[in-house]
Amino acid sequence: MKLNTLEIKSMKTSKINSFKIEKGYTVALVKINGETKLAVGTEGHDAEYLLTIPGFEKEVLCDGPGGTMSILNVPGRGNDLVSIMGLFPPFIGFDAGVYYHSWNENGWSEYKIIDLPFSHRMEWMDADGVATLFVACVSKHKDDPSDWSQSGVLYSATMDGHDQKWKMTSVIDGLTRHHGMLKTNFNGIESLLVTGDEGIYRVFWDANRTKWMAEQWMDTQVSEVAMIDLDGDGIDELITIEPFHGTKLVIYKMIFGVWFKHYETDLIFGHGLTAGFIHGEPIILVGNRADAKELLAFKTINLEAGQMQRTVIETDAGPTQIITSIIDDQSYIISSNQNKNEIALYQVNK
Repeated sequence: MKLNTLEIKSMKTSKINSFKIEKGYTVALVKINGETKLAVGTEGHDAEYLLTIPGFEKEVLCDGPGGTMSILNVPGRGNDLVSIMGLFPPFIGFDAGVYYHSWNENGWSEYKIIDLPFSHRMEWMDADGVATLFVACVSKHKDDPSDWSQSGVLYSATMDGHDQKWKMTSVIDGLTRHHGMLKTNFNGIESLLVTGDEGIYRVFWDANRTKWMAEQWMDTQVSEVAMIDLDGDGIDELITIEPFHGTKLVIYKMIFGVWFKHYETDLIFGHGLTAGFIHGEPIILVGNRADAKELLAFKTINLEAGQMQRTVIETDAGPTQIITSIIDDQSYIISSNQNKNEIALYQVNK
């Protein structure tokens, strides 16, 4: 079902800064000494950096090995960070895993705390006050980059020291071409959405407070996922890229416990899906990594009628990850525009 997409370019953005990085991939907001900074990494063999916003003054977080997929703060550990490194295109990652970054008067140091070949996404969850790191890999093993015969796994690991290996427990065994992960709140419960060819799984700490539960939300092939209330009814819609590195952006609305499709439009190698509020309005951001390689924004006109406003923020960008940020009351969009080997900072004007 292809619904109407209105070509109305009303979002006013201006690129106010950029940081050159070859094969840039990861962008993440982190807190360092109480200041919001931008952590960035590359798919190539290059360093991870911390940038100020909006000035983009840089600090080297670590020199490598690169292949950076995710960067996060460590809950309750001050300025400490974790990152996934070692996964290089096209899905070459036998030595991938999770690295722990700690700072002292001599600067940053890193230790590999989890060995997980082909690891890709991670997120922190809370289990009755115990911080738990969830890490997912795209495959258990690959004979070559196109080999998807062995599905990936979602693991959990409780926090340990920064200089020793953390123990992992399998939570979902069977995530073919896993790609997306989102921490969200569903019915008042902290939840983790994890995607793959098997669909979308929701992971949450069970009501008896004894174990992590996983339930399958849908069995459609999904690459990435986001959630936000697009129509102001107080219930978040579900936004997906389908299938893997997909050709469609889809919006679902839950009605009586069932997800119904309300909007669909074309993508070309869809990537970098996110959703956030900009000047109080819910906005979907997504990229095309092929063809025109656009950085796109979507705003609701009439969700029930399947009408969305589509804005092309930039062409020839090839976004890999996109985030939004509000700093000093100013709204920003940050995109890793890999086709231009840059991290771009866009100011969004009212």
